[in-house]
Amino acid sequence: MSGIDINKLLDRYINGNASAFEQEVVENWLLTQDQEPSAWEQMDENSQKKWLKTVFERIETTLDEKKVVQLSPPKKWWKNMVAVAAIITAFLVIFSVWPYLAQEFAGPNLVSLKMPEHTKQQITLSDGSRVWINAGSELKYSSEFSGSTREVYLNGEAYFDIKKDPKRPFIVHTGKLTTTVLGTAFNIKTDPKNNQIKVTVTRGKVKVSKGKQTLGLLIPNQQIVYNTTSQTYQQYKVDAIKSINWLPSDLFFDNATFGEAAKILGERFNVKIEFANEQIKNCRFSGTAMANREIEDILEVICKFNNSTYKRERNTITIFGNGCN
Repeated sequence: MSGIDINKLLDRYINGNASAFEQEVVENWLLTQDQEPSAWEQMDENSQKKWLKTVFERIETTLDEKKVVQLSPPKKWWKNMVAVAAIITAFLVIFSVWPYLAQEFAGPNLVSLKMPEHTKQQITLSDGSRVWINAGSELKYSSEFSGSTREVYLNGEAYFDIKKDPKRPFIVHTGKLTTTVLGTAFNIKTDPKNNQIKVTVTRGKVKVSKGKQTLGLLIPNQQIVYNTTSQTYQQYKVDAIKSINWLPSDLFFDNATFGEAAKILGERFNVKIEFANEQIKNCRFSGTAMANREIEDILEVICKFNNSTYKRERNTITIFGNGCN
């Protein structure tokens, strides 16, 4: 086996028995890609095993071609050098064939839908499930769910209302986390600035996992917050409705302060609202803002109620005025 038993290494890695060194080398060379979830993470376990077997078959072929017939037993130091060379050669081969093999075993091509800033969209998947994608977020999904599972990949924030199908679980991949459901409604948000992933349930039940580890089973008004840096998590009881304030729906303000309204509008339209005069925050008003109205239209009306004006510069809106009378 030219200094290294490929099959044993493969078995150790797949079964979780590889040494720390072997795991680190494999993960650094194979699994880690910048920013986007790698094609490896998008494979199911069978595809990963098939991919690895193919890689190691090619490695064995390469190593066999490099065998040198020796007339006398090699010295111990030479055996060590052969083993090291075999490992280096193996991973160079893996690195060179990765793009081809990842594409070969990643399954059906995924549709990628990325929302521009300040744009949100609702889509209906092939199974009838509905997804609301927040501004600046990206969802990858199959145009047809043909397998035993329904799997999508999220970077950003989205709200899912899943069509019930007991025979085909719906799985959302978010970084290293997976959220598995049969039929329910929930919100997922990746927050790179705070190194967090949040899963919040509004209806039904979901399972949140990291690899083979189950982090929690959530029911309505429960939330898991996962820290992507420390790889720790906490489970909370929350008001789930607040997690979906960004969804396009009518806004009802009943004797609300301008400060309260500004917070809701900022979350919905993904903007920062500041007050040049803090007293304006305390001005109160009542009214309804329809779901299809732009933030400028809504602020125009609120400002008239409260004797104020606004100015927008990119993602920041500043409210000016002397305050309510």
